[in-house]
Amino acid sequence: MQRHPSQVAARKIDCHTVAATITRQLVSESAQKHYTWLPDSVRLLAGNSPLESQVFLEVYKQLLDSFTLENAPLNIPSSIGHLYDRELERIKKLIDTGDQASLRFDLDVRQKDIAILTFRFIPVGAEFAEPWSAIWKRQVLTARANQFFKATNYFLLKRNGFYPYFQLHMHQQSNEDFNQAGWTKTYMRLAELLECNPGHRGWFSSSWLVDPALEKISPHLSYLRTVPESNGGAIFYMEDDPEGKTGALLTSRTRRRMFESGRYHPRIYLRVWPRSAAIAWWKAQAGKSLS
Repeated sequence: MQRHPSQVAARKIDCHTVAATITRQLVSESAQKHYTWLPDSVRLLAGNSPLESQVFLEVYKQLLDSFTLENAPLNIPSSIGHLYDRELERIKKLIDTGDQASLRFDLDVRQKDIAILTFRFIPVGAEFAEPWSAIWKRQVLTARANQFFKATNYFLLKRNGFYPYFQLHMHQQSNEDFNQAGWTKTYMRLAELLECNPGHRGWFSSSWLVDPALEKISPHLSYLRTVPESNGGAIFYMEDDPEGKTGALLTSRTRRRMFESGRYHPRIYLRVWPRSAAIAWWKAQAGKSLS
């Protein structure tokens, strides 16, 4: 059986040499890049799964061994710094398993782990914050005709701007704080992160979870929208999810039943909380706890 040239070439590559090159590029070139970004040298591993697993494991170890909060390109408050301990421990356990199927550069969860180790994915509790993200200006301004003036006022006239923001993402293997109490602490950590990094304009996320329609369908989730929206944040429609592929139907019989009967149509909304409003809310909460 004749092997593809890329496979033959990959077999001749030294695992430690390639891992060192990838690690060096991740550390030196990943700043301000999306969490999914990987250096071009990763392509050398195409078509050789066993070698990719070995290299990935070595990159994991090298990034973990050299990780220190002192290298963070942002100011990380102590309330967030201690959350890294949990993530580092989780990553160490994954290394110990040595499961080749899960040690691949093309897996979203592994890209998120690499981003954690290179400060492109900051643990804040219920989710993770990706720095240097931009609000989708064109989409938020044009998604609905009646939203244009609201968005123009919010982002331009009020000078909240479109960049840079912290964008929130879920991590499938680190979501134990995704509950109301966990989100309250997450909001507070995000506000403190914003205060420590005055160049950032706020934080945002996009999800079916902040659809105003859920207030009647799944009221136990309404806090995800109402807390920011009632304290200087805002919600903007982004797009419909006509086939329910975003996850809105996975965990709820009620939503599935209403979707199948045509009474619920999942929609994606942008949730944004600008820095001044988020910080003001955080300090008000601190004041309440002292009174």
